[in-house]
Amino acid sequence: MGTQCRLVALSAGLLLISSAVRAVPGEPIVVEALDIAPVWAGHPVGFALLTRGDQQFVAYYDAERRMTVASRHLGERDWQRVVLPETVGWDSHNYIAVHVDDDGFIHLSGNLHGHPLKYFRTERPLDIGSFLRVDRMVGEREDRVTYPRFFRGPNNELIFTYRDGQSGNGEQLFNRYDHGTQTWRRLMDEPLLSGGGAMNAYFTGPTLGPDGRYHLAWMWRDEPGCETNHDLSYARSADLVHWETSRGEALELPITLGTGEIVDPVPVRGGMINMNLAIGFDHEARPLLSYHKFDAEGNTQAYSARLEDDGWRIYQTSDWEHRWEFSGGGSVPALVQVGAVGREPDGSLSQSWSHWLHGSGTWRLDPETLKPIGSIVRDPARPPGLNQPESALEGMGVRWSGDQGSAQNGTSYSLRWETLSANRDQPRDAAPPPSILRLYGFQPRGANTRPPVIVKAGAIECDLVEATPVVFKDRLYRFEYVRQQYTANATGDSYFRFVDVATGEPTPAFATGAHLGCAYVEDGAVWVYGLGGWGESVIRLWRSSDLRTWGESVALELPGWELFNTSVCRGPDGYIMAIEVGAPPEVVGNAFTMRFARSDDLAHWELLPAECVFTRERYSACPALRWQNGLYYMIYLEALEGPQWLPYIVRSPDLVHWEPNRFGPLMEVSPEDKRFANPRLSEAERDHILAAQNRNNSDVDLCEFRGRTYISYAWGNQIGTEFLAEAEYPGSLDAFLEAWFNNP
Repeated sequence: MGTQCRLVALSAGLLLISSAVRAVPGEPIVVEALDIAPVWAGHPVGFALLTRGDQQFVAYYDAERRMTVASRHLGERDWQRVVLPETVGWDSHNYIAVHVDDDGFIHLSGNLHGHPLKYFRTERPLDIGSFLRVDRMVGEREDRVTYPRFFRGPNNELIFTYRDGQSGNGEQLFNRYDHGTQTWRRLMDEPLLSGGGAMNAYFTGPTLGPDGRYHLAWMWRDEPGCETNHDLSYARSADLVHWETSRGEALELPITLGTGEIVDPVPVRGGMINMNLAIGFDHEARPLLSYHKFDAEGNTQAYSARLEDDGWRIYQTSDWEHRWEFSGGGSVPALVQVGAVGREPDGSLSQSWSHWLHGSGTWRLDPETLKPIGSIVRDPARPPGLNQPESALEGMGVRWSGDQGSAQNGTSYSLRWETLSANRDQPRDAAPPPSILRLYGFQPRGANTRPPVIVKAGAIECDLVEATPVVFKDRLYRFEYVRQQYTANATGDSYFRFVDVATGEPTPAFATGAHLGCAYVEDGAVWVYGLGGWGESVIRLWRSSDLRTWGESVALELPGWELFNTSVCRGPDGYIMAIEVGAPPEVVGNAFTMRFARSDDLAHWELLPAECVFTRERYSACPALRWQNGLYYMIYLEALEGPQWLPYIVRSPDLVHWEPNRFGPLMEVSPEDKRFANPRLSEAERDHILAAQNRNNSDVDLCEFRGRTYISYAWGNQIGTEFLAEAEYPGSLDAFLEAWFNNP
């Protein structure tokens, strides 16, 4: 590259910048992140999210285990909440089910595992403040209710189903709602499935198939112990009332072990468990029932039963060498999971799977043999970094609940919170602290109509501004330029340091008297660039492999120039440094201006030609430069009317032609800036933060750590009263940068 900027064909101008960028498939863009409440974290239990029109409803157990419903209108940040008279224990079966009927009345049932029916309904449409307990639905067989579920029937009628009884002795009942009278009646006079007092059915479905019929699969269980599951069975229906076998033979209700159609006569202790049963369809619309059981050698294997011309045929899909031996009652951790068989555009089939020893993935299946012929890499449903617990408490895991409805703003929503694992529904000696229930909104990568969300944590230091987050030896550090006026600076001079973000502990100070630094990490070494004074013309370099001993040299001299902030990244042909320049006027135009230098080794730098610049027409300062997917992305600071100073992001293929983003400022001044994100802040520092003028978000820098993008920035009055703060984009840096621009 030498001293020449790498140029694209110039005749196309900025159009070429957009057309040269290919939308990279991958994680979705997080466009919304909204805290709802602290919630119970002692064990996993299902929460509910339902979006209807422009309203959202969330049902959960709060930090005191109380059943709670929250609601908001889309676009609002505040939630209305109501606490219902129910408290959850330690049972992971006691999830909450919510539905909104055609007239807007909200129905809720939950906290049930062999208990009398708990059912609430609002008196006014879409008004959670009008919830009332309804003592009965039909009035009979409502004393031992488990697994409540609302769903819609073939004519969009509202249906409620539940198990009456207990594990090893139960029947499945279905109710239908009458909107006119606001009452329930039985959908069928008899239970759909009955164990006859000797067993109960664990079912999957009813699933509407491509043939227009509802398909139901189940296994029987003799006792509460999960090892007593047996006899995979099947039925289908056109209307959910009249049921038949796969051969079209009518079934009399209730269906029992003796009258139902057995697909695979898996015996008791045969390796089949109710949580792993899925219904799918092949390209000929034939149903496939997927499950696992023991093979002839006693190993756990994934199987699918397909309905073919001569009846059900059983296919073994996996070839694992280990046995999952499960037994007993309570909520059982799923060490093996198999998903429903799906249809792929190329004519093949697919199936997701997970195994406690072999990992997880998606098989591409031969449509005839149902054997894996390859793997399919799916775009993740959410940024992978969000699947990592935020809590440092051992045993905490991430829980998700998807939206049972859909939003009209092009955003898909999910709930996220953290809990300990299931404990077979038994109490623990001590409960963990609550976790935060948070709503996330996602849009497809390359097609997002909203900017990526930045979640501000708040202020972490007073009188610090310039910082660079970096990852060094698998730990997140924040490089800091410590000014003379910093309260804890007893040296009387400025210096540099690194702070371990997780612990808050600083490394020994170095570069005494240095100013305005930035940091870069590569191959186990840390490179720090800075100045001997504000506006100095020499950029100095400090290098270390342990953050304690430092070598010093000169990186670049530009005699007669006034230099300020810098930022370094690796480009396609070496390293690039963005340099904030304040003078001379013939170089900068309207101060400040960004110029660029290049290096082969990070130690020796050469200024690039004057055409490599951003921008001589207006104030542009505080660069943060990155190279991603064939483009340079640069965050910089603009001076605006008010006055206020806000960060923007631009990109370029060549450091000459720059494309503005399509959403505006990267961040804006907000009350969240004044949150206290550092518990070590003194009372005096907190008072100082609350009283300070705030008219800037500046000096943004960022890095990716464990799938999330950590952001440092400053706020204050831009003339001496300033504060260091931190924020986060809950996804990858790559996705964050790209999401600000059009990607055809």
